Amino acid sequence: MSAPVALAATLHDPGGELLLLLRPALPGLARRYAGLAILATDDTAPAMLDLLADAGATVETRPADYAAVGRRRLDAVRRAAGLAPDVAAVHLCDFDRLLHWWHAYPDELEDVVAQMSSVDLLILGRTARAWATHPAVQVETEQLANRAISLLYGVDVDVCAGSRGLSRRAVDYLAARSREL
Repeated sequence: MSAPVALAATLHDPGGELLLLLRPALPGLARRYAGLAILATDDTAPAMLDLLADAGATVETRPADYAAVGRRRLDAVRRAAGLAPDVAAVHLCDFDRLLHWWHAYPDELEDVVAQMSSVDLLILGRTARAWATHPAVQVETEQLANRAISLLYGVDVDVCAGSRGLSRRAVDYLAARSREL
């Protein structure tokens, strides 16, 4: 068995559209992760928040503020890392992406999560199969941003995908040095 990984997720679902995906996935997600830390917008459907909290997730809400997305993700990561003393890594993932992945490719998700404690930062890029499911406007803008960062790093990366793996060491480093306001 791999080292314990906690989930840190952001969630915005005012209409509760994700409830149909969440209900069947939640028992398995709760078993898979060492803990669930969900940072939701305060206009997310109460039924979503209640279902998550009833399953043992740590749920916090804040007003929607897209200028603060980076800070919100870091807060979720910090909370996830603190859910249990043996958490070796945190999976940071947009909640809608996680639910799709859980339902469509559960073995792939399991394999990826199992690797998260073996590196400090796991950047999860999208396959051609995944890109094909995105609208053209998202593909065009995100591939442009990814190309710019890839040129800076000197390797091809997909930094716009809403999923990362961070070791406990990486979480501590980011928590101490982040300049996100």
